[in-house]
Amino acid sequence: MMKRLLALPLMWVLLFAGTPVLLSGCAALVAGGGAAGAVAYVRGELRSEVECSYQQCREATDRAVDQLELTKIDRRTDGMTTRYELEDADDKSVNIRVAKKTDNITDVRIRVGTFGDETKSRHILRAIEDNIR
Repeated sequence: MMKRLLALPLMWVLLFAGTPVLLSGCAALVAGGGAAGAVAYVRGELRSEVECSYQQCREATDRAVDQLELTKIDRRTDGMTTRYELEDADDKSVNIRVAKKTDNITDVRIRVGTFGDETKSRHILRAIEDNIR
């Protein structure tokens, strides 16, 4: 009887100890394949570490923007970061940020609309990855 009473509180401790891990935003982290490293969708923004140089990723993003027929509003670059302000066919804003992380890793962030659209963001990322040479 005593063993059963001790096992019950231990079960609750283990259950509640694991809950923060299950509910954290990091649980959404998914390892990608091919040209992509880690990919996460956090607070309406798709974040990816792409395995290529900054220059290759920027060129791939330019090609993807043209292929997807996104309307160009503005494009700013400083040699280490390029920011794209675009619109899709539904007049939703599309913001893409390509930033050098290391010589072979580039950080790509995509937000579609004010609150984000994960499906469209992943479609854009896939188009960028498909254009990496």
